[in-house]
Amino acid sequence: MGTGFSTIHKEIGQPGAARFGMIGWMKRYLRWAGNGIFILLVMTVAFVAVSTWFFDWRFDAVGTGSMEPTYKIGGMVVIRPVEAEKIAVGDVITFRSPMESRQLITHRVIEVVREDGGLVFRTQGDGNPEPDGFDIPAENLRGEVCCYVPLIGHGVDFVKSPEGGIVFVGVPAGFLLWMERKRIRAWLT
Repeated sequence: MGTGFSTIHKEIGQPGAARFGMIGWMKRYLRWAGNGIFILLVMTVAFVAVSTWFFDWRFDAVGTGSMEPTYKIGGMVVIRPVEAEKIAVGDVITFRSPMESRQLITHRVIEVVREDGGLVFRTQGDGNPEPDGFDIPAENLRGEVCCYVPLIGHGVDFVKSPEGGIVFVGVPAGFLLWMERKRIRAWLT
């Protein structure tokens, strides 16, 4: 009594107590690790939501090898809005394709040209031998790449897909309904 040892240390002297003390320690460790992972996930989702809704940032998967070795397929680029006048040679930008407006392309700026009072960008993928065969008007600019995270782009694509919506919205909603089934049944009867 009053020796300052924790319960685990007190129990170690008893037969078989070391084993149970270790299991108790591992359970506590796993609980702390699980809580830490949960908090990290919540903070990540909150960061993405705030960045997307309030600051108009984009989180996109790298789908082709045109920017390798800088950005590898399966990674994720974080794109923040930027004024066209602030873009310089060497910046990596994301823009709407002049040929297909629904397609977004991320390439490096190799030349900035003023034409008829407006800006036009010439770009090239780091992994491409030739520059892009088109000019990008400033109005097609979506933003500048500010961050790259390897390997999680496939996860980002999955979350954006209908299947990902089912997994990340439908499954938790179903779980909540299952947990509340007794209350729902009582309310309906």
